[in-house]
Amino acid sequence: MDLQEGKWSYNRPHDEYWNRGLFDTKEEAEKEAIEYGKECGIPMVEVGECTLLSLPNYIDSDDILEKLQQQYSDEAGGEYEDDLYDDVKKEDLEWLEEQISKVIDAFHERAKVESNWYTVSNVYEVNVN
Repeated sequence: MDLQEGKWSYNRPHDEYWNRGLFDTKEEAEKEAIEYGKECGIPMVEVGECTLLSLPNYIDSDDILEKLQQQYSDEAGGEYEDDLYDDVKKEDLEWLEEQISKVIDAFHERAKVESNWYTVSNVYEVNVN
């Protein structure tokens, strides 16, 4: 699903799960919402603006280095406490995190992984009658 900013949706009042479809304009959403309300026999519906959630692309470098250290220790056949990465500078850790984020973004693009979750804001009520 190709979601963009500025989409609109509708829902039953106070229902936290917005899954009634996405519309390009609030007027389209209102029209569908009113029809839905009449079909369901409810006097009011809510319309709101949808904002796509960004896909996560951050992984803490400490977590990665800890796993790498554990693999290194396991391959050495023991319970060694020699931490390879103890003396790594903060700027090098930040560089690593930045590079990993770029790779994750590239992976999402290559694998065509797209966000289909969104938040809803600017919610207002529409009378059905």
